[in-house]
Amino acid sequence: MGVLRIDHPDIEEFIRCNSDGVTMQNFNISTGITNNFMQALIERRTYDLIDPNTNLPVATVPAKKIFDLLVDNSWLTGDPGVLFIDRINEHNPLKGKHNEIKATNPCGEQPLAPDEACGLGSINLSTLVGSNGVFDYDQLRQVTMRSALFLHRMIHKSEYPNSKIDARVKASSKIGLGHMGFADALIKMKIPYTSEEALTFAGKVAECIIDACVCQTHMIGQAEGTFELFADYRVPKHIKHALQREGIPVDTYTPANSCLTTIAPTGTISIVADASSGIEPVFYLEQVENRADAVIHHRHPLYQAWLENNPDVPKPSYFQDLHDIDYETHIAIQSAFQRYICSGVSKTVNLPNDADKETVAQIIHEAYYTGCKGTTI
Repeated sequence: MGVLRIDHPDIEEFIRCNSDGVTMQNFNISTGITNNFMQALIERRTYDLIDPNTNLPVATVPAKKIFDLLVDNSWLTGDPGVLFIDRINEHNPLKGKHNEIKATNPCGEQPLAPDEACGLGSINLSTLVGSNGVFDYDQLRQVTMRSALFLHRMIHKSEYPNSKIDARVKASSKIGLGHMGFADALIKMKIPYTSEEALTFAGKVAECIIDACVCQTHMIGQAEGTFELFADYRVPKHIKHALQREGIPVDTYTPANSCLTTIAPTGTISIVADASSGIEPVFYLEQVENRADAVIHHRHPLYQAWLENNPDVPKPSYFQDLHDIDYETHIAIQSAFQRYICSGVSKTVNLPNDADKETVAQIIHEAYYTGCKGTTI
């Protein structure tokens, strides 16, 4: 991800860099939003642009002017996204300047220090819903513990482009266990994506996963020792809560990994697994494809199965796709998961073509106030 801080002197040029429809069309960009900028925006005042070489102010600009430019370009092209970079570093479990995070991977869910990499893996939640529509949390815990061990082994057995990256990856020992099939699981449980029940389910799933990961990394650490940068480690609040639930005293915690969970977009692997992607809603329940030689009807598999058994019956409320999801729900779902996630959450807020700029502005504010680490339109 190409990231530039909101207080960089070149920020206006950066925000507009791909608005011509030609430049940087195959490159994701985000602005690094600071707490100082958000406070200046709220108070309708100016803030300083800082020369990164001298750390001295070189100009003073109205926060509203830069924010409006950001909103305009995001509304026009979908870029740049926003990363709340101060919040990301406030939740960074590794303290010290050499562990500072300045950017993320291309989809925004994995904040990383220089020369760092992180192995990601995703559990298909849809497969954990029984034929009776009940979600199996015991099985989720078992799968999570095996998956966390697998990812730990993977990052330490993998080969990296050079010795510097190899050393850094093994020193911080970050893994990123997440999931896909969230929307499919909701459908199987007959829960609308836009409901309070969906938010509750999101929290229970995320809590179960982080608890199992904490238990597993603690056991690995007891057997093999903690990760090399353990001296830089500070136990994050959500990990302290997990330790309490697991009955592990904080002062005896021996993690083998500095980060445990991440929610990736799973764009490709969800297709392979025939599951809804990440924590996104179903993209469409039904779509008509007009080809030169035929008209093809595409239907979501769960919706198709329901239609075959329920002709001429109104569609139940739990069958929802993007057309049924407002931006408040997108942000609420992201926030519900983020409270339990070590790294970040990949989430796209999809808007209809006639959405106005005020909606884009509201999304950024809502993401900030609800504890998200970033968002994309």
